[in-house]
Amino acid sequence: MTPHKAMKDEIFSHLNEPRQLERLYRTDKAVFKRTFNSLYPEIKDNNLVAYWNERLNYSEEEISWGNRKDLIFIIIASLLAGLIAKFPEFLSIDEDFFYTRNIGFIVFPLLTINYLLCMEEQIIKN
Repeated sequence: MTPHKAMKDEIFSHLNEPRQLERLYRTDKAVFKRTFNSLYPEIKDNNLVAYWNERLNYSEEEISWGNRKDLIFIIIASLLAGLIAKFPEFLSIDEDFFYTRNIGFIVFPLLTINYLLCMEEQIIKN
C-alpha cells in the first residue's frame, strides 16, 4: 500500500475526529497535504474539512510596502538623521563627546514620529 493510499484511507476514516487528523498531519505533513488536497473536492461539505482546507492552503495577502506618503517620510527622516549625525563634522565637535550623549536624539525622535503617524492612520481607519 502506498503512503498516499494509506493516508487517504486514514483521512476518510477520521474525517470527524480533529485530534486524529492533527496526528496524521504531524506524522507526514507533505503526504497529508497532497492527499487532502486531492480528496477535498469529494468531501468539501464538511465544516472540519473546510477548516483543514483553509489551514493547508492559506496564503498571506501581498505585503504592503506602504504608500507614497510613507516613502517620502522615510526618505526625509533618513536624510534628517544623516544630517544630525554629521553635526560633529560640521561644527567641529568631538565625535565621542557628541555621539555618546546624542545618539538617541538622532534615531528615536524620527522613529517615534513614524510610529505616531502609523497609529494615527490606524485610528482613522477604525
